[in-house]
Amino acid sequence: MLHCCWEKKEPTTQNASDGRIHPVAESFKARELDEQIRDLKEEVRDKAATVSMEYDFFFRGKFSHCGVNVFHFLKSETGWKLTGIDDTRNKTNCMGEQKAAAGLFVGFAGML
Repeated sequence: MLHCCWEKKEPTTQNASDGRIHPVAESFKARELDEQIRDLKEEVRDKAATVSMEYDFFFRGKFSHCGVNVFHFLKSETGWKLTGIDDTRNKTNCMGEQKAAAGLFVGFAGML
């Protein structure tokens, strides 16, 4: 399950019955999508784990949005399985927005 919440909007839920959460990413060329993560945190308790991070997202070298990703895992007999993803999306008060405005970041598109 993917739970997503844009700034000032109600959360949405997407089922991934075929095991693929973001097939939309397959329609873009390499380096058009650039998600930069920071402040990685992980917590493991018994057979459950959570990994979270803040991120700034750039599309074709331009700042798009920022937020928090949270990944949920459960350990089975065959190993760790991803059971859910939550993310938030904001367009303001973002570190990436500030970097882009100051000309401090060009992203992948600027490196091509």
